[in-house]
Amino acid sequence: MKANKILLLIVAVIVVTLIVPNYCRAQTTSTDSDGDGLSNDIENQLGTDPHNVDTDGDGFPDGVEVKTGYNPLSPIKYDRNVKRSVEVNLSTQQMDYFFNGVKIGTMLVSTGRPSAPTPTGEFKFLRKVPVKTYRTITGGSYPNAKWNLLFESKHGLYLHGAYWHNDFGIRPRSGGCVNLSEKDAAQMYKYLSVGDKITIYGQTPKGKLKIASQPSS
Repeated sequence: MKANKILLLIVAVIVVTLIVPNYCRAQTTSTDSDGDGLSNDIENQLGTDPHNVDTDGDGFPDGVEVKTGYNPLSPIKYDRNVKRSVEVNLSTQQMDYFFNGVKIGTMLVSTGRPSAPTPTGEFKFLRKVPVKTYRTITGGSYPNAKWNLLFESKHGLYLHGAYWHNDFGIRPRSGGCVNLSEKDAAQMYKYLSVGDKITIYGQTPKGKLKIASQPSS
């Protein structure tokens, strides 16, 4: 009987010290207490109030401000004095975007194919073009491509929406640009400004990738 009590005590200690903290961390990471579109974990990292939908009181929810590139801690409306950046991983065909160094979300991309790879390195966005036509090496074209952000001028490489395929996160498909779905490209066009940084790293895949699930954006 005494041995059973000791065993139960040991099990209780294990649950309290190992399982409960991990469960709490998982809850904090995924919970959005104020319903503003940002998890409590992200709000704690950004310094916004996870229990106040509009921390700075400017009339816009924190999540809306962050995901469109505005400062959620400034009472001045339309304050974009924050650090925005994106990181493209060629190996996984995914792109993370950051707000003041905090990762906000991940999007699927399709970068340059092995014969025309997207260059690695750090670049800055040089220009925003709402609608553009892209020419192919075979003489074809893709007109009315939306939400284009130039990051490399020598070869005319853009981060942009691509309506002509759905290989995002599956395989590299472009001639060197970074392709996004039109929905994700529209969000990035609102989020990013000229001068913001894009970092590209990894290796271009030679074949298809297996993506487990659509990342959060």
